Amino acid sequence: MFSRLTFTALSLLLLIGCAEVEKQPKYVFYFIGDGMGLNIIHGTEYYKAAQKGMKLVADTVAFAHFPTVGIVNTSSSNSYVTDSGAAGTALACGQKTKQGTIGMDSTQVTPIKSIAVRAKEQGYGVAVLSSVSIDHATPAAFYAHNKSRGNCYEIAIDGATSGLDILGGSGFLNPTKEGKQPVYDAYKAGGYTHFAGKDKIGDILSCDTKILITERSDAPQSSFAYAVDRTEKDLSLSDLVAQSIKYLYNKYSEKGFLIVAEGGMIDWAAHSNDYPAAVGEVLDLDAAVALAYEFYKKHPEETLIVVTADHETGGYANGRSDQGYSLFPDRIDENTTSKESYKALIAKEIAKKTKFDALPLPLGVKFSEKELKQLADVYTETPKKFASLAYQLISKQVGAGWTTGGHTGSPVMIFSVGSSQAEMGGHMDNTDIPKKLAKMLNI
Repeated sequence: MFSRLTFTALSLLLLIGCAEVEKQPKYVFYFIGDGMGLNIIHGTEYYKAAQKGMKLVADTVAFAHFPTVGIVNTSSSNSYVTDSGAAGTALACGQKTKQGTIGMDSTQVTPIKSIAVRAKEQGYGVAVLSSVSIDHATPAAFYAHNKSRGNCYEIAIDGATSGLDILGGSGFLNPTKEGKQPVYDAYKAGGYTHFAGKDKIGDILSCDTKILITERSDAPQSSFAYAVDRTEKDLSLSDLVAQSIKYLYNKYSEKGFLIVAEGGMIDWAAHSNDYPAAVGEVLDLDAAVALAYEFYKKHPEETLIVVTADHETGGYANGRSDQGYSLFPDRIDENTTSKESYKALIAKEIAKKTKFDALPLPLGVKFSEKELKQLADVYTETPKKFASLAYQLISKQVGAGWTTGGHTGSPVMIFSVGSSQAEMGGHMDNTDIPKKLAKMLNI
């Protein structure tokens, strides 16, 4: 009897031990929706359904339905309401730091290595990508060290010596500085080949150097075009992710890779309280994640996809007091442009002295007589004021509520699928995410 019980107990322990052993991920995708709170994700699902004629249901933003879900605290070391520098550093390096700090601890003296740099040192292929400038706070936290996110030139130079395989985004905010080496020259000296524009990036697959990807030279270098404004010539986050997957898998299929990709313009749209643009950017991030998911389906036991945010922006709510218990996502056409694009259009019309009655209004939006009167009253003032009022009225029509033009201290979500996904669930701090990923990658 004793030996039979002992055998049974040992068998159970062995089964439990086997059940707990899970293959660690070899390929990791780390997506960050800058400023992306839960409400704007769900609001996007309502909008997507409305475009298909479905009422009172939410269509799928695919990453929001990944099987493992968690809640993430976003505070910095000195504020409940973080900025992207401190939040990016937490997500990249696993430590809290002060507002505005990039890749340094809270003393703003000691540099901290990010998970991207540590992965590269251990032989993984690494890409850091963004839909905004490469030297912006969130992508910068994965390769740079600076006490101020505003030191864009110095941050960009750090990237040139980072050793990361691919750095990609719209460009650099300060590519030159008096008496200093130009940023693009520094990247060339650091062994990077520069590919500019959508029609060039396919060439990276035949390149055997490190890669720098930016938008074409005649396009804005501060960010990609908003998804709702994009033309066929414009780069997108999906373009960067697609090429990075091919390049890194070709070179690092044995060791593995880490791709960090930021949807940076969700934050920008939310700062502007621009409902159409914010929704478009969430959908754009989802499209980039879908490429990672296609890769995951081919390598399900070796791939982990994580989607989270650095903080929430705008205090967005699916509802507002002046609309009662109502939401009308179907009132906005899918062709409605961003507020920034519309502001530029209005500036041209004011310069041409176009009369209000002949003014092009935002596509797909029907304003009431009262709203048209409000717009007419501010038309002769400034393009910014006119566009701001127009998009305030759009949010009101939808029932989209905004509490601020800045960040909030709300927690954000984390969604995961793939190898070791269970590790990324539950309630955690933002610093826990890179720590868990580092452990999975044995770095």
